[in-house]
Amino acid sequence: MISTSDSYTILGLMSGTSLDGLDLCLTRFWPNEEQWKFEIVEAKTIEYSKEWIESLRNAPNLSAIDLHVLDREFGRLLGELCKSFLESKGQKADLIASHGHTVFHQPERNLSVQIGHGAFIAAASGIDVISDFRSTDTAYGGEGAPLVPMAEKYLFQEHKAFLNVGGIANTSVHKEDGQILGFDICPANQVLNYISKKHFNLEYDKSGKLAKEGKVISDLLEKLNQIDFYSKKPPKSLGREFVEKEVLPLIEVYDNGKDLLRTFNEHMAQQISQSIRDQNIEEPIFLSGGGVYNQTLIDLLDVEGVELFKANDRMIDFKEALCFSLLGLLRIKGIPNCLSSVTGASKDSIGGSHYLA
Repeated sequence: MISTSDSYTILGLMSGTSLDGLDLCLTRFWPNEEQWKFEIVEAKTIEYSKEWIESLRNAPNLSAIDLHVLDREFGRLLGELCKSFLESKGQKADLIASHGHTVFHQPERNLSVQIGHGAFIAAASGIDVISDFRSTDTAYGGEGAPLVPMAEKYLFQEHKAFLNVGGIANTSVHKEDGQILGFDICPANQVLNYISKKHFNLEYDKSGKLAKEGKVISDLLEKLNQIDFYSKKPPKSLGREFVEKEVLPLIEVYDNGKDLLRTFNEHMAQQISQSIRDQNIEEPIFLSGGGVYNQTLIDLLDVEGVELFKANDRMIDFKEALCFSLLGLLRIKGIPNCLSSVTGASKDSIGGSHYLA
């Protein structure tokens, strides 16, 4: 039984692979038996400058020393953004829980690397920091992802199925016997944004309007659906490397941007709906992430028979940052925050490095 004598105010940070900005979610938590109650106090997405977008996009190509320098510079930036955010809102935080920005994700090599060094966040913000959530799980043989299902267990007990459509689409299912399953389904906004940038010089396809005007490229759709990852059983997770190796070579052959957007939306809808059918999910699925605002995708999921539960905008936009806030809280309470049933690790673990300000 979790102690019910205290509450915590934690600032969660999420920087997604779609590079649409930094999500900051300040949340107050208080325990109630085996559940954590919460209230989102303030939340905001801060867009990255063009210079930072390019720096983060280019990070995988840096030398070892330059990547370490960027790790620290990005950490300092995060700390400064946290400090200015809290000051502008007249708020304080007991702790910062930062996911960081993923540069490498290669679970087959026990590797998942996020930059934004926690020590530099702490120094710049004056607040203690939990970061590097994934390394402990990979040390025990896990994928290091997804991590959010553990937070869902404590925060959203009234829901049993979740779908997040961000840079990557992932799902989790909380079964009646207490078992929790979760895995990455397919690339999502990461690819759509790449197409939008390359063909239209846009950061993203707003509401999926360009995709709606396109036509499905049948042979491309067939090739995408035949990628080996989709026949692999969970646990499984995706990173930028998968997109660059398996997806981009297939789409680079074609030059009609609208058709590419339409085709990849169709691919996403088919993979998402198949994953849901495979898990025998019969209730509305809690939907979050930027993909919520892609009406073309939503319409395609409806055609596929996927029933969705849409939360309010704040929950849609900040669910992952909220969840990492709780994962940071579990870390300082000494409670496992990485589920082996989800990641494939040899044991549940308590992930995260703790940096004191």
